[in-house]
Amino acid sequence: MREQLAHLLVIGAQEHITLQVIPFVVGPYGTMSGGIMIIRYPDPEDAPNGYVEHRGGGVWLENEKDVELLTSEFNGAAASALPPAATAELIRRRIEELEGQ
Repeated sequence: MREQLAHLLVIGAQEHITLQVIPFVVGPYGTMSGGIMIIRYPDPEDAPNGYVEHRGGGVWLENEKDVELLTSEFNGAAASALPPAATAELIRRRIEELEGQ
């Protein structure tokens, strides 16, 4: 697990990646059913799409209202999460704890 956490720190340091942890104390958020992706295209005339993973597979979303709802859920989860610097510090502390075991 230490190696996985260390890899997250490397990935999270990349300019185009934002790594945030939602602490357990926050409680439930969003659908919590699985990962989501919001895909935005370079051409502003191309509407964004979304993808939601769940236990039985996944769903591709093209309907504008559905993508707006997904975006709102994502933004709510991101607002509940630790900022990237605090997330990195939390991961570093966990690595240190694991190394001490």
